[in-house]
Amino acid sequence: MFKLKDIFVSINNYQILKGLSLEVKAGEFVLITGANGSGKSTLFECIVGRRSVDAGKILYREQDLLELPEQQRALLVSQLRQDPKAGSVAEMTVWENLCLAGLRGKKARLQRCRRSTLQATTDNLCSELSLDIEKLLDCKMGDLSGGQRQLVNFVMTVMNPSYLLLLDEPTAALDSQASAKLLDAIVCYIRKRRVACLMITHNLLEVEHLADRQVHLKDGKLE
Repeated sequence: MFKLKDIFVSINNYQILKGLSLEVKAGEFVLITGANGSGKSTLFECIVGRRSVDAGKILYREQDLLELPEQQRALLVSQLRQDPKAGSVAEMTVWENLCLAGLRGKKARLQRCRRSTLQATTDNLCSELSLDIEKLLDCKMGDLSGGQRQLVNFVMTVMNPSYLLLLDEPTAALDSQASAKLLDAIVCYIRKRRVACLMITHNLLEVEHLADRQVHLKDGKLE
């Protein structure tokens, strides 16, 4: 279980988060809604370590993540962003991008990792998505559609399994069909791996039937 306890964050002397608290259980899919500028993305930045926290704790098994550098938090927390073009190399093939993601923090040669990449994809994801990804392995990332690229980005995000998955409007740039496919893959992963998940969304109709609960960020706190 992840616990956010009394998180306070200020930016340019303006307080964004005001004693925010939240608990997320293993395998739980929680939606976060709120107006633009309410601090949703700021909250994610605090969890992964890209923004400092004025006060509070972010706990996993009694370990305070705020005591860990960003690199060490990456072993516990993974994040998928909104832009399908972010986090991958357009000139490289899908499998090369996946290998780079899978080799973070490891010593190995790119040429040796194709088999391990496919195995990790099969272990972590539903079989249908694994087959879809296998068909794309030799395509360059820059030649993929936005939906295909975001699916690959998701696979890259979960190549090294973590305990908390952060989704920052991952379907915002996708059409309805691509969004549905990505959400199916996300839910399959959460249930299969028992991963805690927080998802920022402005489109409740698209995803509320898939989530376990919803919280709303207002006035620096979650309701």
